[in-house]
Amino acid sequence: CISINQLRGGRFFVAFNRRFTVFGPLQLPEKTPSHDPVITRFQTLGDHPRNLLSIDSTSVLKFQHDENYFTVHFSCFEFFEKTARFSWRLKGLSDSWSEPSKLAFANFTNVPPGNHTFEVKAMYDDGLENPVTRIYIYIVPPYWDTWWFMLLCLSAIGGLFYAHFRISENQGLRTQHITP
Repeated sequence: CISINQLRGGRFFVAFNRRFTVFGPLQLPEKTPSHDPVITRFQTLGDHPRNLLSIDSTSVLKFQHDENYFTVHFSCFEFFEKTARFSWRLKGLSDSWSEPSKLAFANFTNVPPGNHTFEVKAMYDDGLENPVTRIYIYIVPPYWDTWWFMLLCLSAIGGLFYAHFRISENQGLRTQHITP
């Protein structure tokens, strides 16, 4: 059973389940503080979603080169009737911010290997803009696109040229010994 009574001065007395509270709605702040956006989930193509609420903001998410299709979900935990619009970017792929949208996710396809920083910010109709929330992503390059593999290939090609040169030189010497 709920009981609500208005007191003098505009305050209210609210009783519920043998508990009560007294509050004055005029004393509530005009603008409630907004919450920073939170990255809630990260999902690569064909993978189970990863809950990121417990990830440290300095952690780096590491993925293989074939895990470069992913979706990032984010949210602002607002308990009032505020409508957040989100703008995001993936530094390392694009430095420009997306157009503000009410969609709370971002899809990325065919992201190149390397270091990337996903950033999201929330904006509100009252002009408030929250600080940027970041998560760091590293996509490991395929082995054929690494410096050590290229060095190995160059060494193998150099070795083949050297072997061909030595064999040709030895055949030339044998030809000289055979002819009087």
